[in-house]
Amino acid sequence: MADYSVRRIHNLSIVVGIAGSCLTAVASIPAIRAVIARYQLKKENDLYQSLCQLYQDEDGHATELFSVVNYGPSNRWRDGNTSPLLMVSSLIVAGLSSCYASVSLPRRPELYLEGKPVDYQFTDTFFGRISFSWAGPLLKSAIKNQTSEIDNLPALDYATRFTNLRDVFDKAKKPGEKFLENAYAWVWVFALGGSILLSSTVESWLYWVAQYQLGIPVYEQLSGVVFAKVIRRKDVKGRQQANGQPEQGDKQDHPQGPFDGLMGWRALGAGLLVSVVITPINIYTAKRYNSSQNTLMDHRDRKMGVVAEALQGIRQVKFSTLESQWEQKIFAVREAELSAQWPTFTPWSFSLAVLPELIADFVEGFVSTERIGKYSESSERAQKILPTGHISFEKSTVTWPTENLDYKAEQFMLRDMNINFPSKGLSVISGKTGSGKSLLAAIVGEADVLQSVIRAPVPPPLEDKFDSKATKAN
Repeated sequence: MADYSVRRIHNLSIVVGIAGSCLTAVASIPAIRAVIARYQLKKENDLYQSLCQLYQDEDGHATELFSVVNYGPSNRWRDGNTSPLLMVSSLIVAGLSSCYASVSLPRRPELYLEGKPVDYQFTDTFFGRISFSWAGPLLKSAIKNQTSEIDNLPALDYATRFTNLRDVFDKAKKPGEKFLENAYAWVWVFALGGSILLSSTVESWLYWVAQYQLGIPVYEQLSGVVFAKVIRRKDVKGRQQANGQPEQGDKQDHPQGPFDGLMGWRALGAGLLVSVVITPINIYTAKRYNSSQNTLMDHRDRKMGVVAEALQGIRQVKFSTLESQWEQKIFAVREAELSAQWPTFTPWSFSLAVLPELIADFVEGFVSTERIGKYSESSERAQKILPTGHISFEKSTVTWPTENLDYKAEQFMLRDMNINFPSKGLSVISGKTGSGKSLLAAIVGEADVLQSVIRAPVPPPLEDKFDSKATKAN
C-alpha cells in the first residue's frame, strides 16, 4: 500500500513537472521574442533602439526586462527518497508562493512615450492597482510642490489617448450590429446590476470604473471631436441657437384600494402630508436647476464661440501679437462659466430621492446628445485646393461661407478669377472696403469655392510628419 502511494506521488510529480515545463515554455515566448528583437536591433547598429525599444506595446516602450523561470520535480522526488507529505507540502508552498509572486510583481516594465513616463496604473502590481497606490507618487509630488503642471503629469495610456479614441468613434459611425443585440452585452448588464449588492470596497471600485474607464474617455473623446469639428467648420456668422427645454413634471402615486386598509388613515394622511410638503420643494429645485443649467449652457456656448474665433484667426493673432489680450478674454469667459456652474451644485443638497437626480441626468444627457449631434452634422469646409508648388486661381468663383449650399444670385461673389501669384515675390492686394479682398482667404480654405479649383501648397498629412524625431542634435 505504501509503495502504491509513493508511486502515485511519483506520477503526480511527473505530471506537475510536465505541466510546469509546458507553462514555462509558453511563458518564455515573450523572452524569446525579446532576444530575437535584440539580435535584430544589434545588427542594425542602432544604440538608441538597442537600449530603449527592446520591450514595446501599444502604450509605449521600455528598456530590456528579461527573466526566465523554470521549475520541475527534483531527482530526489523522482527517486522516491522524500516523504509524500513533504512533497505535497512543497507543492502547496510552491503554488502559494507562485500565486503571491504573480500578484506582487509589476505587470510590465516602466514605459516611456516621447521621453515622458506613461501612466503607472497598468504597470503596478495587482495589489497596487486595486489599492490605487500607483497614484501615490503623483499625489506626493503635487503635495510637495504645491502645484501640478501639465509637464509633470505622466503620458496617458493607449485606451485614454484622444487619437485612439477618435479612431474608435469613427469606426462606430459605420452601420452594423447594435451592441445590445449581442447576448454577451446583457451578461454585463446583469453583472453590473448584481455588483451593487457587494461591499463598500467593491462599490468604490465600481465608482472608479464608471468615472475613469467610461466617464473620462467618453468626455475626452467627445471634447476632442467637438474641437476637431471647430477646426473644420465654416466660419458662418449669425448662427441660430436652439433654446428652450421641455419642462419636467413629477408624478406622485397616491395609495389607494387595499393600501388604505393595510396602513390605516393616519399612515395614509402622514404619507399624503409628506407628499404635499415635498412636492413644492421638488418643483422649486427642478425649476432652479433648469434655470441654472440654461445659464451654464449659454456661458459654454459663449466660451465655445470665443475659442473658435481665436482658433480660426490664430494667424492674425500671432501676426498682431495679441496673444495676451485673447488669453485674458478667454480666461474672462471661462471665469464666467465657472461662476455660472456653482449654482448647479445647490439642488443636489435638496435631493430627497434618487429618481429626480436620474431624471435630471437623463434630460441633460439627452439635450447634450442632441446638441452634439446637430453640431457634428453642420457643414464643413470643402477642400478644393490642389496641392502644387505655387498659388493660382483658374476661373474660380468664391463667396462667403454659408450654413447650406443654397447660394442666391444676389449674394456677393468674386467670379471667374484668374490669378497666378509669383513663387518668389511679394504680392500686394489692395482695394476699397467691401470689394472682396478677404475672399482670397479661400487659399487657406476659409471661403467657399463654387467653381473650379485653387492651386496652392498644402502641409503634409500628420502621418507623414516626423516632428517627434526632432532633437537638439539634429
